[in-house]
Amino acid sequence: MEELAKLGLDENSRKVQKLASNIEFRRLVLLTLGEILQELKELNAQLKDQEYKTEK
Repeated sequence: MEELAKLGLDENSRKVQKLASNIEFRRLVLLTLGEILQELKELNAQLKDQEYKTEK
C-alpha cells in the first residue's frame, strides 16, 4: 500500500483495480498453462512407454 501512496494512487482507484484484475487474469492464465504443460508431459511419458512396449 505504501508503494501505491508514493505513486499518488489509492487501492480503490480505477487504475489500481484494473491492474489488479490484469494481474489476476495473467495468474490464472499461467496456472492453466502449467496444468496443460503437466498433461502434455504425462501424455508424452505414456507415448514413450507405448513406443517402448511396441518395439519389444
